[in-house]
Amino acid sequence: MKLDENDLRKLVREILRVKWRGDEYIVRGDIESQIEDLLQRDTEDVKLRSAMKRRVKITRKDAEEEEEIASEIAEMIVNQFEKKLPDEFAEKNQALIQKKMAHLQDLIDGLPAQALNALVDAFFKVFNTGKTQQAFDELFTKPWVAARKQANSVIPNEGVLGSKAFFDVREQGTGDTMGKGEVMLALQYGDAGDPTFRLDPGGIADLTSDSAGPWHVKDLTSSKNISLGKGAQVLVLKEYFPIKLIDAIPGITPMNMGGKKYASQWLQFIEKIVTAMETGDYDPIGLAPGSAALPHPGDSIEDIRNKSQMALDEVIRNSAGPMGPAEGIIFFKGGNAYIAGTDNISYIRGNGRGSNVGISLPEFGADVGDMASIAGDPSMIEGFKSALDLPAGKNLVKRINAIQAPPEEEEVEIEAGEEEVIAESVQNRWQLLAGVKAK
Repeated sequence: MKLDENDLRKLVREILRVKWRGDEYIVRGDIESQIEDLLQRDTEDVKLRSAMKRRVKITRKDAEEEEEIASEIAEMIVNQFEKKLPDEFAEKNQALIQKKMAHLQDLIDGLPAQALNALVDAFFKVFNTGKTQQAFDELFTKPWVAARKQANSVIPNEGVLGSKAFFDVREQGTGDTMGKGEVMLALQYGDAGDPTFRLDPGGIADLTSDSAGPWHVKDLTSSKNISLGKGAQVLVLKEYFPIKLIDAIPGITPMNMGGKKYASQWLQFIEKIVTAMETGDYDPIGLAPGSAALPHPGDSIEDIRNKSQMALDEVIRNSAGPMGPAEGIIFFKGGNAYIAGTDNISYIRGNGRGSNVGISLPEFGADVGDMASIAGDPSMIEGFKSALDLPAGKNLVKRINAIQAPPEEEEVEIEAGEEEVIAESVQNRWQLLAGVKAK
């Protein structure tokens, strides 16, 4: 007799249920007898017989073998969609079904073998609970609402394709692996059946798109900040404030800076800023990055702290820095997707190897909207507080209060041509660094 759906599902799950051991995928459990039993049945499915005969051990380096598995799984899932959609609907929507299924097959074909078992589970749960039509309607149709680098949207993970089963489809490991939520997003977002995103593990970002741009994807668990790949890239911008200043202080770097533990280093940080404000010599602390401003006479200690954090955020956001050319980060937490554009991302702390980032606090000039509920607490806040609690810190506050703001200068009319040259010069010095990353 022909194999039924449950036989097929069970077989596929067992073949793909693997554990990591050296450079090989090893099948868990004795399934040879099950395969032999199924082979005794009279099945007309030649491709299925081929899949059942597949050798039990699959080497990680055999990329062609993995692609074959993904292709077979993709074809199986597509066939189930076409089989379970209502006949009347299928007759009226042949073009749309063909389009969506082609995109679905392309997406699955590109998945790593380790992610396929969870994907099979997720889709067969849909098929077996009568939700095939709903899943089809959601496939590649959710509009991308984010406003690029200013994005501040909070979107619930909902619907059939927004379930935890699809969220959990991932590749084990860190770094250039495919993480949680990436497949879920790629399946949902699209326009008229054409997908918005392509999965790009190991690329410039986790998801890439011709219309929405590249986006990093991060799953937040108990924390409100997370390590950003290529976090050490912040050192490329070391001529800018506050990176130049941090890098010159013994015992602290942009990659290990924290809070209270580094109180003495933060004291030196503040003192050097105060000296620059008193003398007017800002070279030791660095140039102002992007739209950030350097501390100046008349600023309070809160102003100095906020300007320092906002300048650090500008460095993080620059395309030559850790964010790269990404439009922003999609954070997952508590069943929601927080779509944070680059302008709403803050440096939180060093992690020993690079940079941890999170959603910006509103007081640092970011328009984060409802995302404020999971905004990170930068280590600089605690660092400043700890430094100022020291006896020498209290003296610094007195020095800051003693620095008077300079009198306002009379406005001088500048020729239009001169104004353009000045503006272009300042802007280019910062923006040209975007090319550093590509070198």
